[in-house]
Formats: sequence, structure tokens, C-alpha cells
Amino acid sequence: MTLTQFAAELNGFFPGSPPITDATGISGRFDMTINFSQSVLVQPAPNRLRPACRAHGRDLVVRRIEGQLGLKVEKRKVMAPVLIVDQINDTPTEN
Repeated sequence: MTLTQFAAELNGFFPGSPPITDATGISGRFDMTINFSQSVLVQPAPNRLRPACRAHGRDLVVRRIEGQLGLKVEKRKVMAPVLIVDQINDTPTEN
């Protein structure tokens, strides 16, 4: 798969997390294998701990990507469209 496809696949592991995108500029298709325990990703936890477990699982996968594949994963601030809802009426009104 390409690195763009690989990044898209990684996003499926962590829904609701900031998206992972390919900014390497490396073209071509690669056969990649990452070794990690999926138990961290599917480990049941009380509701108040689930975000922490998900973040820990994401960090584990990122460390494996960097260590095993030699790819660097870094956070970036980017411009993105945003929809802001500042008020919702319980009953509809005429336009």
C-alpha cells in the first residue's frame, strides 16, 4: 500500500482522534508490518478511563511506527473548516 493509504488505515483504529495524514512525499507502494498487541486497543475499561486507554493505545502504535518503520509521526496545527452552532431553539420559529 502507499503511505497515504497506510495513514488512512491507521485512522480507522482511533475514531475521534486527530486524523493521521501522509506528509512524507514518498511515492510508491510498500509491504509494511507493525508488531504490537491489540489488547491495548480493545481493552475494556470503565467509561471514565476509556479516553486514557485509547490515547495510550494510539501512543503505542505511534512508537511502533517510528521504531519499526522509521517513519516520524508528529502533531501539526493546520487550517480546517469549522461549523459553530451558538444557539439552538427548542421550538421551531418561522423564518
